[in-house]
Amino acid sequence: MDTDLFEVIRTCRAMRRFEDREVPDRIVNELIDLAIRAPSGSNVQNWSFIVVRDRAVKEALAGEIAKGTRWMSIVEEGRLAAAVEAGLVPPDEEAKNRRSLTAFNALAEHFADVPVVICVCVGGDPTPTAARTSKSIRGLIAEYGLSGAIRFALAGRSMVARGRWASVYPAVQNLLLAARGMGLGAVLTTPQLLGPPGRFEKILGLLNGVDLAAVVPIGYPKGKFGPVRRMPPRVFKDRYGQTRST
Repeated sequence: MDTDLFEVIRTCRAMRRFEDREVPDRIVNELIDLAIRAPSGSNVQNWSFIVVRDRAVKEALAGEIAKGTRWMSIVEEGRLAAAVEAGLVPPDEEAKNRRSLTAFNALAEHFADVPVVICVCVGGDPTPTAARTSKSIRGLIAEYGLSGAIRFALAGRSMVARGRWASVYPAVQNLLLAARGMGLGAVLTTPQLLGPPGRFEKILGLLNGVDLAAVVPIGYPKGKFGPVRRMPPRVFKDRYGQTRST
């Protein structure tokens, strides 16, 4: 087990190929326990986890994943070809991108063979919205005025949606880092976004008000962990677009 936090963060590669080796329940339980140590907006902890081992369920998920992967591969191939032709991608980066695309397709093809899949879901805020609204409406008007309070209320649905998702993805990142620290490979995927809504939710039996946030395949990796390469970040001073002095 690699317990150096900075090393785990810097080498937490997306792993899409796994050994044919079971991941014990005790390890899966520990991964989830570490996942829920993540921050949660208003501490609602509106996450839930579905541990998928059943072959039939994985095959059903695999069937839907294959549909989205086929057209996504076409899109990615076109994007890469255009970037290469425009000279935006050097030869070594082109090879790396093609390897990633191959691994992307391989995961879809062998998804049912993944040892364990953790589906991370996000539910509603358990605090009754009406009760909170009735208590805060006077405060809103006092703070922003009537017109400002109306604009705030109209934007409320979008703001609540953003808050729900922002409260679950830190748990997914904890899950990925915990897996890396235990020598397990994992990858964050969102295949439910690559097709008509509701198909993955139906397979997993999700209730109304519960949405699928991420599908995380986990297993002992066939590849090696290593440095995660990233482009230099865009960092500004005080305001967006304002260059920092060196």
